[in-house]
Amino acid sequence: MILEFPDKFHEHEVEITGVFRKQSDEIAIFLTSSSGKDEAIKLEGIFFLLNTFYGFDGKEVKVRGTFDKTDRGAFQYAGTLKNSMFVEY
Repeated sequence: MILEFPDKFHEHEVEITGVFRKQSDEIAIFLTSSSGKDEAIKLEGIFFLLNTFYGFDGKEVKVRGTFDKTDRGAFQYAGTLKNSMFVEY
């Protein structure tokens, strides 16, 4: 839903469930394990800076944060989830 209507969710707090992946220096959540970058949202948050994501790569998780449709990251994702935190893992 977020990817279909990015204007509606821009700068709003959202929860997203998807596949957690680390790609180079960026971390993103993909809708499915076979999704491309156009179906992924970059994650930013303090826990990522602390490297607590090790062991989560490729696993389904639920995260919460503020969606920013304008920040697409170096890999040109669909947007960024600012102040991200794990909800379920």
